[in-house]
Parts: sequence; C-alpha cells; structure tokens
Amino acid sequence: MMNSMGMNKVIKSNLRKLGIENNIMKFIANNINKGIDIHKLGNLFESSLNKNERKNKGQFYTPQNIVNYIISYLNIDSTKNIMDPACGCGSFLLSIADVIKKNEGIPKFDNLYGIDINSNAVEITKLSLTIKSGFNKELIKVLNSNIVVGNSIVENRNVYPLAVDWKKTFSNIIKNGGFDIIIGNPPYITLKKNDFDPKESIYQKIVKGPANAVILMIGKSLEYLKEGGILAFVLPKSVLHVNTYSRLREYILRNTSIIHILDLGIKFKDVRGEQVILMLKKEKPTPEHLIEIKVLKDPNISLENHKSFFIKQNTFHEFNNKILICDNYSCYSIVDKIKSTGEQLRNIEGIQIFRGLTLSSKILHKTMKEGDEKVIKGKSIAKFYIKDFNYVDIQHIEKLNKELLRKIRTKKIIMQNIYSSESGIIAAYDEEGLITLDTVTNIIVEDDLFARYLLGLLHSKLINFYISFALFNRGRLTMHLDQSYIGEIPIAKIENDNYYNIIDLVDRLINQKLELKHILKAIDNEVYKIYNIKNYEIDVVEMEMGKLLSKKSIW
Repeated sequence: MMNSMGMNKVIKSNLRKLGIENNIMKFIANNINKGIDIHKLGNLFESSLNKNERKNKGQFYTPQNIVNYIISYLNIDSTKNIMDPACGCGSFLLSIADVIKKNEGIPKFDNLYGIDINSNAVEITKLSLTIKSGFNKELIKVLNSNIVVGNSIVENRNVYPLAVDWKKTFSNIIKNGGFDIIIGNPPYITLKKNDFDPKESIYQKIVKGPANAVILMIGKSLEYLKEGGILAFVLPKSVLHVNTYSRLREYILRNTSIIHILDLGIKFKDVRGEQVILMLKKEKPTPEHLIEIKVLKDPNISLENHKSFFIKQNTFHEFNNKILICDNYSCYSIVDKIKSTGEQLRNIEGIQIFRGLTLSSKILHKTMKEGDEKVIKGKSIAKFYIKDFNYVDIQHIEKLNKELLRKIRTKKIIMQNIYSSESGIIAAYDEEGLITLDTVTNIIVEDDLFARYLLGLLHSKLINFYISFALFNRGRLTMHLDQSYIGEIPIAKIENDNYYNIIDLVDRLINQKLELKHILKAIDNEVYKIYNIKNYEIDVVEMEMGKLLSKKSIW
C-alpha cells in the first residue's frame, strides 16, 4: 500500500504534466492525503479566498444539490460536448464526470470544456479530472487545451489581456456547430466600459444600460451553443424582471425555447439576492411551447419532489417580456386583468413621481429651532399618517435644486421608498408640502380627490399583490419603489360609487387613525369591485398575500 510520501510523488508528477504551480500542487496533495473528497477541493480553495475578493468578482460556490439537480435534469452522456464558461474549481464538470463514469464506465472526459479567469481554479479543475480518470495520459494532454484560463466574455486581447477567442481556442467544436450543453453559475457583477467589447454583435442585441457579467455570459454562451443545444445557468432572479435585463429577456423569449425555471429563493450563503435555475434550448419557440416552472417552498423537500406548473412561453410577451414566476395560472390571469383594467400611473395626466432631497444626517435634528423646516424620512411615514419629523435649518436647503424644491413643497402622496412584501406599501398624504428626503418617494397628484383615491388603492391587497407578483416577481427582499416601478401600477380611473367610497374610507383613516384593519378590509372590497375581481380570484389574492405578509402586518 502506498504511503503518503509515495502518493505525493505520484500526484505531483502528474501535476507537473498539467503545468500546475507548486503552491497549488502542495495544496492539492496535502488535502488528498488527508482523505478529502476531490469534489470538496474546489470548495476548500474557494473558501480560502478573501470573502471581499469573491464578492467583488461575483463568484460564489454552487451548492452540490443544485449542481446534481441540473445535471440529472439534462440527461448528460459522453457524446455531448459540454462547456462551463465560468468553471471555477469545476463543481459542474466534476459532477458531470462522475455521471459519465458511473453510467458508461468511461474515464476519458475529453468532452468536457471550461474557462475561468482564476488560473489556480483552472489548475484545480484539471487536476481533479485527472485524478478521477486514474491519471489517464491522453486526458492530461486534452485538458490543457479543453480547460483554459481567460475571460470568457471578451474575445479581443486589445480589450482584455486574458481574452478568449472561442473560435480559435475551441475550433473543432465551433466548426461543428458549437457546444451541445453550456452549463454553470456565471458571476454576477456590474462591468466597467473597459471590461468588455460592446462592438461584439451579440452584445448589441442584448445589452441595455449598464452591462452585467451575467448578461454577457448568457450572450456569449448562446452565440457558441449548437442549434438545438441546451443552456443551463444558475442566475440572479432579477434577470427575470429588472428593467436592466429587458433587452436580454426579449431576445431569449423570441429566439430560444425556455425548458425549465426553478425559483430557488434565498438559497446561497453570502449572496444578497434570490436565485433561479434557467434552462433553455437554442431554437425558436412554437406558439404552444410550455415552460416547466417550480418554486422552492420547503427546503426540507428535495428539488426534484417540488410540484411543477406549466405555462406557455408566449404568455410573458403580455407582461412586457418580464418572466414572472407563479405556481398557479390564476396568479397570471389576475395580474393580466389588473393590467388591462387600469392605466399606468406614470401616464396619468398631472402625475409626477420622484424621490426627495439628499441631505447629510449631520444637519438634521429632532428638536425644532428658529429658522428650521420640517423634514420627513422614509421611516417617519406610517400607513395614512406621518409619525414624526426631523428638522433642518432652512439655509441648508435653499441653495439646493430650485425646481425640485418647488415640486417637493406641494401637496403630495409620500411613501417609504423601501418596499417589503411583508408590509406592503406604507404611504400618507402630505397636505403641508413638507420637505422629504431621498428615502421617500413622492407622488404629486393635481386633483385632491383623486389623490385620496390613489392613496387607498396603493394600500389595497390587490395593488400590493400586483406589485409583489408583476413588478418584483415574488421577491422576499426589500426593493426600491422608484418611478420605474411605481409608475407601472395600473390605476383604474372609474368615478363610480366604489371610487367615492374609497375616498370616504381614506378620509376616515387620515382624520382618526382608528379601526385601521377594519377600514383597510373595506377598502379591499371596494378595490376588488373596481377591478372586477371575482370571488375565486379574491381567494387567490388573499391566499398569496397571506404567504407574503408578515404576521405583524396590520392587514
């Protein structure tokens, strides 16, 4: 039986053939001698990196159960050429190698390809595959050309020194139509202008506004995916609904067939944000094409055993190309009914939506002095009333933007800019024209009656259902209620009995602040009538909002 010193020699001898650096050789050999699973080498290495370094590069280790789910879903075998364009230490590639070896007994793995900007991670991937192959000499040669160091989203070395020209680096694959499967967990990081080449044709089709590595990674992968090939990525959920990604979504919906979306929710340690698995085929969708959707509800139940729901892909064109995640069809039909009943708030005549002033907290104080003016922070606002005030010397604000000051010093609806699905919109009516800070979203409404009607609508369960599902895609984290989102809310302009009933109910709340829960329920009933929501649809809204709202919520 070989002792640890002998094992080290064997490992290091093979590592040298791969061109692996001494420090990585030592790290690998030492950990293997400790009996550490090859799969965990990458996790150990990535954990050893500085947390801020990983965060700055948008790199996070993919949980093994997610890797296994994707690979199992794709039914992978050795005939398919598979690429991970952000392979890291090889979590996907190693698991694919395990499947191939188990199912086919083939330890060659020459159908596996990868790119990563971290040279040490690439070395660990190559070594781990070599060990799995039993130090197959032919594979050692192949891995040096199949798994490379570089930036997979840039092909021009004048733009980025570690650029990867896919057509040259993987020429045999590209000449034969491209990769069968592209898989992975691409980095999520906003790029600077010099980080990529905007002239590349695929990017011009999918980038709108600031470029994120995720957008470019999807674009590059679609470019080099074989016709009929599969892309399977773990992505931030924001890709499905945030305006920055609208051009990418439009391209995906029109040019690919989405196979499966799994909403993982808040699944990743150290990652602020929610994640999804997106799988799609590079072929134009038919009008009848169905997407399988799953929502992870219980972490104690395996991903495979969560219930599936199917919906036509062309449904999402009706929602401005936002890919909304629900687990029943009624949610989609209710969102569509709300959308078709009202006019977008931003398009209503006389409506202005904007944030308040940016002021240093150092010039604010809680006790009013001579020459001071009242100031409202977001957290000063409660449902239908203002809880408290800060104060600022008027001299500090008179030199600020005159036009913005003029708008702020008018009657308006004021709401907390930070939105949580657990509490819903929190807004009040400012009749004094008070100064608001940038933690407040202001809505100027020319007609006083309509302003109070709007205040009632904004606090209703139905409108908060729309915000949670249609604007923020069932997100559980806090979001900003800026003009780009709040302006999309469909407002029904119907001056009937229900309209005036809502105004009366709002007046009662503003004037007495009593019976809030009881009156909100009455407002809900009037709003359901205005939007023609049927009893069975009301049950859906109440059930779904019950899942989102905090138990402390006044609803």
